[in-house]
Amino acid sequence: MYPVIDRKECSCCGRCVDVCPSDVFVLEDEVPQVVAPEECIECSACVDNCPSEAVTLHD
Repeated sequence: MYPVIDRKECSCCGRCVDVCPSDVFVLEDEVPQVVAPEECIECSACVDNCPSEAVTLHD
């Protein structure tokens, strides 16, 4: 599984970047990006900490 960010819902708070233990995300121009989906350990920290529910895990 890997994280996906719904751009319509994302508030660009950066919490997903801050909580990810695998550095799957980065902030580019203050917008979170998934840059290493293969590194995801499926801990769901990004999903659990997203205040706008913009991050989901997909197969």
